[in-house]
Amino acid sequence: MKVGEIKLARSANPSMWWEMLLVIGLGLTPPVLSLWYACKAQRQIRDRLMAARDAVPPLRVLQPIEPAPLEILGDRTCLYNARSPYLRCAVNPYGPCNGCRFYREQQAGISHP
Repeated sequence: MKVGEIKLARSANPSMWWEMLLVIGLGLTPPVLSLWYACKAQRQIRDRLMAARDAVPPLRVLQPIEPAPLEILGDRTCLYNARSPYLRCAVNPYGPCNGCRFYREQQAGISHP
């Protein structure tokens, strides 16, 4: 036999082959089990997420609501009416419209919203 050459025994003991298979089997068992458990857990998580997604109703697009028209304070026929829900008049904001000395009737050609 030359240096560095390994001679394999052709007539090896059968119990030795069983021992080698046992060592290889025991060495590969933990990673195979770990991979199996990881795949199983991933499948369960995917199934739970899909079930949760299916349980939630789909989002619907909301249409904007038309705001209710605001009530304008004061006398609409007055030229100085502020046309606001907060102020009565541009000249006399808090005063009453009845008997106001600043009252001016709107002209027929002018229209305010």
